Amino acid sequence: MVKKTISFTLIILLLLLVYQFVVNLAKSSHYITYTITKEDKLFNVDEKYIKEDGKDYYLIKVSDKDNNFIWRLDNTFNKQKNIIEDVKIIEQDGYYCLGLSFVGKKYYAYPECIKDNSLMSYSSVKDKVNLKSFVSKITDKNKEKYSTDSSKRTEELLIVNKDYLDEKEALLIYSYKLMSLHYLNYARNFSFSNSDNYKNEYGALVGKYYVIPRLTSLPTINTFMKYDIVDGIKKEITLPMTISKLSYINGVYDNKLYVFDKSDKRQFEIDPYTDEVTLIGTVDEEGITVINGKKEKISVYDLEKNKVEFSADLTPYSEIDYDQIYVDDDYAVYTKNGDFYKVYNGYENIPIYLFTEPNAHNVRVTNGNVYYVKDNSIYKHNVYGSFVLASRNEFVHNYDNIFDIYVYE
Repeated sequence: MVKKTISFTLIILLLLLVYQFVVNLAKSSHYITYTITKEDKLFNVDEKYIKEDGKDYYLIKVSDKDNNFIWRLDNTFNKQKNIIEDVKIIEQDGYYCLGLSFVGKKYYAYPECIKDNSLMSYSSVKDKVNLKSFVSKITDKNKEKYSTDSSKRTEELLIVNKDYLDEKEALLIYSYKLMSLHYLNYARNFSFSNSDNYKNEYGALVGKYYVIPRLTSLPTINTFMKYDIVDGIKKEITLPMTISKLSYINGVYDNKLYVFDKSDKRQFEIDPYTDEVTLIGTVDEEGITVINGKKEKISVYDLEKNKVEFSADLTPYSEIDYDQIYVDDDYAVYTKNGDFYKVYNGYENIPIYLFTEPNAHNVRVTNGNVYYVKDNSIYKHNVYGSFVLASRNEFVHNYDNIFDIYVYE
């Protein structure tokens, strides 16, 4: 009887564990609030767990009566609630800093600091405030990676600091008649022309493909090429009719590339996933544009008169005073007077200062990193600081659309 009771109890416990696992697996999000007391200070925590569109992360706001701090954390907590165990307060030279530790884990978040009512990232203050004691507790394989010099890869006049690339990160660089692609452990390239073309006027990243015309000495284009960044496969897409080199790129929408030919007033939609090319705009039929993230009709005469480029949804950021803004899935980076700030969706009124660089060009934002060209180098900025990814003297003068970044699963 006792054995049967024990067996029955174990079965019930097992079923409860399975049930809890299924519930956690199905859970898509939660939003809770709780408080933590530290050194006679009461901190309010807003904890959002978000799982959607391939993203799986926590967004944490920690506030006292005067200050707000924001962290984004990848989900390593099995969708738990109340994940913050403790906060660490560090005050020094007018900086008020906060670090986080988490329940059941030897895991810590990099501190953020406030000074003069401005929230600052760890990378922007790490050389001004002594945070070493707290940061030494953080287990992070990238911490050492970004604290040492990178080994270099040289390709003609291009130098790539390959160790600053992440494992699933590809750096694409335009090189006159070919695109060179650089990964952590290897490099490869694909050609699109037999002669040098100084500026990259037609190339674009479309999902996992880089799409660019096959360029010849003729004034027309009849073929686009797509290069699979993950698999390294190149394939040609033949156009139903030639287009002139007076064409320009409108932008990318829903993994399709839109190109307008000014000479014949025609707009094309190129889908590298199906290899289909569709004529969608003519003198008899309106083309399309994307304004604030929404597709709209537009006359081809308007596309001819001005260079019309698609714009992302900037509605959440309408209250921000910015010079330029760059939108990613769940955050945006904006500039004001050369200063770079990050804001997370839902907390657009709490900017985090990142760094200052008034001479940044060709800015790209993805996967939490900021990339840009300054002088003769392509830089990558993240929580560890700013690092040179690649250098070539020509970048000083030719930086428009000179590089791109792809991060794959």
